[in-house]
Amino acid sequence: MKERENTAELKPRAGERFVGFAVHKRKLFFVIAVLIAVGCVLTSVWTPASRALWSFMPESTNAGRGAVILDEEFTDPGEAKILLENVSISQCELMRDRLSEMEGVYKAEFDENFYDHGRGVLNVTFYEPDDMKAFYEVKDVVDQFDGGIASDMGSGWGFGWGADLSMIILYAAAAALLIIALVYASRTYRDVFVSFLITAFAILINYGTNFILKRVSPVTMISAGVIQAVLTMYYAMMICRRYTVQRKNSGPEEAVITAVTGGMKRILAAAVIALAVFGGLMFAGIKLGLEFAIVMLKGVALGILCVYVFLPGLLMANAKKMDKSRHQPLLPKVKKRGRFTFNTKMVFPILFAVLAIGAIVFNYVYQVDPLAYSDGRMPLPVKTGSQWIESRIESVFGKESGTMDMIVPAGDPAAEEELTKALSALPEVVSVKSVANAAAADYYLGDRISTWQLADITGIDKSNAEALFEGYITEQSGGIPITMEREIPFAGILEYTYDRMKDGSLEVPDAVAERVSEVYKDLRVEADRLMGETHDRLIIGVRLPYDSTEAAGAADKIRELGQSFFEDEVYLTGDLGIVSDAAARYKLDVIIVMAVTAVFLICALFLLLRKIGQAIVLAFMVQGGAWLSMAVPYILPGYMLFAGAMLGYAVQTCALATYAASTANSYNKNKKDNTLKWAIGKAMKDNYVPVTVTCVFLILSGALLAVLSFNKSVMSLGIAIAVGGIIDIIVALAVIPQTLLFWDIIAAKVTGQPIVLSSAPAVPPKDDRMDIVDAIEKLKSDEYKAMMESPEETIELPSQRQDASEAPAGAEELTAELPGDTEILPETGSAEMPEPEIELPGYPESLAEDGAPAADDPFADLFGETPEPFENGEKEDVQ
Repeated sequence: MKERENTAELKPRAGERFVGFAVHKRKLFFVIAVLIAVGCVLTSVWTPASRALWSFMPESTNAGRGAVILDEEFTDPGEAKILLENVSISQCELMRDRLSEMEGVYKAEFDENFYDHGRGVLNVTFYEPDDMKAFYEVKDVVDQFDGGIASDMGSGWGFGWGADLSMIILYAAAAALLIIALVYASRTYRDVFVSFLITAFAILINYGTNFILKRVSPVTMISAGVIQAVLTMYYAMMICRRYTVQRKNSGPEEAVITAVTGGMKRILAAAVIALAVFGGLMFAGIKLGLEFAIVMLKGVALGILCVYVFLPGLLMANAKKMDKSRHQPLLPKVKKRGRFTFNTKMVFPILFAVLAIGAIVFNYVYQVDPLAYSDGRMPLPVKTGSQWIESRIESVFGKESGTMDMIVPAGDPAAEEELTKALSALPEVVSVKSVANAAAADYYLGDRISTWQLADITGIDKSNAEALFEGYITEQSGGIPITMEREIPFAGILEYTYDRMKDGSLEVPDAVAERVSEVYKDLRVEADRLMGETHDRLIIGVRLPYDSTEAAGAADKIRELGQSFFEDEVYLTGDLGIVSDAAARYKLDVIIVMAVTAVFLICALFLLLRKIGQAIVLAFMVQGGAWLSMAVPYILPGYMLFAGAMLGYAVQTCALATYAASTANSYNKNKKDNTLKWAIGKAMKDNYVPVTVTCVFLILSGALLAVLSFNKSVMSLGIAIAVGGIIDIIVALAVIPQTLLFWDIIAAKVTGQPIVLSSAPAVPPKDDRMDIVDAIEKLKSDEYKAMMESPEETIELPSQRQDASEAPAGAEELTAELPGDTEILPETGSAEMPEPEIELPGYPESLAEDGAPAADDPFADLFGETPEPFENGEKEDVQ
């Protein structure tokens, strides 16, 4: 950006006026920030978390429509598994009886098949899905024995206030990693405090505003904050580093205004890339992609807003401490030349294109799908207390089956009973729970009972039982009395009896009322889980093969069997029920998201670079890096979950596209007045540190997600991010620079435009060469021969180079006029421009002594602004 002349006489721009206002009224902005932070802490608990991926299936699929019905019509009770060690069978039975009598516990079950060498497993069901009081009362009893409790109701670590320990540990580790990165990237130690505070504040606001979504998956909840930290940290540190440079020759207020207003253009350029990538992810049919994209786009916008609104006041408030806390560069300097990149200018692009195309073809030709669409086989490196108990149970009694949920039309108990028997006969099915076999008060939910059976169950006299039957039948028939039926559904008449007792129309003794309430509570647990308004539910325990293709085939077979018993559509959903639809939909989503992202990327890169051909080529390079990352799961088929792979693609693409745009921008500006060899070397130098720092941070952040997430989907995302970071750093530093060179060479050959690849000896014009020939011929004349024969006179030919130390005063030396400094080759006398060195860290060599950008600054950002690169050290001498 060209500096404005006579700035004191010019009216400040709108952006400068706002930043100045934020500086002057910083105390007001600090109060507003505190109020926002408190409000976001409170609103963050409003967002319900969905623990199941099946809830994000699109409604266009069978599993998605079933998920909607499952969410609207059915409610699962709270459940827990209890492992007791060093106990006998009789002690397990006594524990079962004791737990069954506890308030809030529906039932406790113990099967002798789950007892082995002093270890026993009990299953406890609670009346309510979120009765934490009953849960911790049970846990207190279990803690008196060796073993533990595993349940989704609690973290398993004893935090009564319901804190998610996995997120606490993960964010603590991520915060430590972020602080270390900020220390190494900073110019002053106070920069770390300022940047960390802004980053944490932006993440808090993002979480606090998630209540606008109906639910947030654990994948988004855990990973979005870590990924947003990378982006916001980059924005804040860039402004802080610009401020440090400007502060050397200006006051604090002026330095803040200049740094913030000048850096916003580069930040907005990075935001354009993020908008293109995450905007493409919004087109995924699996609603998890839309949710993640919304949260990340919201995080990018809030990060920019915090940097622009609240960072100026923080910089001004910490100006003195920033001046006193300057430190020496902490990163070691790296000196490497771009000779290898230039000399092998066609090798890496060709090799990369072959590998990328091969990877995408391999993804769609190879028959075994490497991704897992259910739980996956990959073990969690670190487990919560609940997960440790589950793993110990599996180590003794084997891995339990997963579950499917089959949603069938209600009103045909006979068909449900036949379906239950048919499903139980399948080799993949371990257990089936349905209306036909779920019991309450010794009756199945699908049973039909008579008046005397109702009287026996509840203790109601016969006359009241007959009146209840008549009222129920009249209500079911729309208010028209009809002939009394001898038997009616057990669940229906019991619920009708309880409602009449509550509204006062049925008066019964206290003992009868207590009996009716007790039976109704038991019935309600099973009815809420298995009986909806228009549909019934079958919970099917299955063991599916880990190979997703075989698992999808087994799921299709189960769904087809269920459909054969009903005319209306039957839905299969749940943790394992989505395997078939998730596999088919994911493959379609990959094609759609990649195509849309490619179009958006081309538009964004063209907007920033103004070169359509270059934008298309770079978009292919970015997509190719993602294709290579997507081929990695083939090494361990069945271990990585599809959700992590899909979101990891977006994160990797966003990072690599940013690197590509930055490298191309620097290269395009430097090649205007220099050779391509010098320009590509300078572009590599400009982007070496930003690429390396952010990629290493991505790799380590992905490793944190993989190790400390306590969630297999998040662990898969962490692996995808870490692998993507490794691929990104290779592509950004090796493939993209050579691709830019390769593209210019091809374009020059097609269009016939001259290009200067590297410096070469100056070639005189044709006419000048003829004059030299004439001069030589003249020297060969008689006068020349006479001079040669004279022992007293000698003539030194032009080809004989004279040592510079022996040259007479005033002697002129002919050199070629080339861009940049030149040096004379000792043997040929020709001029050669030195190759640019990647010498980092250090200030950009184009910075003037006063800290202002030079007129021909090669570090100009994507909008023509001069960025402050991620370098350390003092200013270098201009080459």
